[in-house]
Amino acid sequence: MLRAWATSLALLFVFVATGCETATLTGNALLPAGMNEAEVPQVESRGYLYFNTGSPVIVSGGLFNVGLPVSEIPESISLDKATLILGSNTENVGASLQFSSENDSQAAWDIVSATLASENIWGQRQDNQLFLATGDQSWRDAVTGAYVSRELESVKTASPSTWNLLSNLPKSPPAKPVMAGVLH
Repeated sequence: MLRAWATSLALLFVFVATGCETATLTGNALLPAGMNEAEVPQVESRGYLYFNTGSPVIVSGGLFNVGLPVSEIPESISLDKATLILGSNTENVGASLQFSSENDSQAAWDIVSATLASENIWGQRQDNQLFLATGDQSWRDAVTGAYVSRELESVKTASPSTWNLLSNLPKSPPAKPVMAGVLH
């Protein structure tokens, strides 16, 4: 169930990112707040997605529900930003979710932690963040190793070709960007 959730979330981000695609290339893109500093594991990847509205997003606790009784699910959880890295197939997904507070990250962790092993997904909570990874064993091990050791790099450093594609998004989009990503 959680693997389906992770795949669905990744595909949703992919559809949103590609649905907003434009042919205008500028080389000096206006990107979502904090994207320049967002860090990812340095692993082989086919895509990257960053989400940040600039203010907390209140999401239903049910979004994280993977089988808990309804009475145990918090009504809402406040999410600040999310970073997804996509591997060579739709099974390989890594995610860093930053919540507004440690209480929010703990609430999300309480919901998902019981099902991680049964769904072959690695997860770790650290302060106000959750790190998740699923997919092929070797890819998942590389991603989890980077998250655990905090050996993360900016997308610009980890994948210059991906950063080049991102920097060619519009510099004057019709609205403030809240999400940007690349599939290659």
